[in-house]
Amino acid sequence: MAFVAAGRLKRSGTGRKARKARVLDSMSSLSDAVPEFQFNCWIGVVAPCGMPAITVGKFRDALAAAMRVPALAATLTANGAFAHPTTPTEFRALLVRDIEATRRTMRSACIEPE
Repeated sequence: MAFVAAGRLKRSGTGRKARKARVLDSMSSLSDAVPEFQFNCWIGVVAPCGMPAITVGKFRDALAAAMRVPALAATLTANGAFAHPTTPTEFRALLVRDIEATRRTMRSACIEPE
């Protein structure tokens, strides 16, 4: 959002129709123009396969607590982002869904991996 405010980046729309951040209120959703369009940008943390569940749980809890720190939450909100900690199972489902959506998009646009 800092680039938009500085005039260095032009915004044309947001990829999320539902749950837009207040900072994006004046921006239409790209799915209004292209109904099939959906793009979600997210950041995730992964761990090596076989990491003990207790360790994964402790790390997840610490990360979720960090997302609730007021200064970090304010920075995320100011940039149109949302903290949405998930469980490993939920995150895996998100990955699978997004990979399949990207495959469908690539096929429909006749894009082939090299």
